[in-house]
Amino acid sequence: MLLRLSYLAVSSVFAFMRLLPMSDVDKDIEILTLRHQLAAMCRVGVSGLVSVTACQAGAFPLVGC
Repeated sequence: MLLRLSYLAVSSVFAFMRLLPMSDVDKDIEILTLRHQLAAMCRVGVSGLVSVTACQAGAFPLVGC
């Protein structure tokens, strides 16, 4: 359990450090990419990752589900 917690902490620090030097355009591109991936999962209906009922209810209005 302690190993898992330390892994999550270290990976979060590296993820944060990766975002620091990014420009606003790079961050916008990453956000658009993640929204597209979420919209694709909503359309396909990947039950383990995204609730299909949440997509149908409009819980993600920015991705166009």
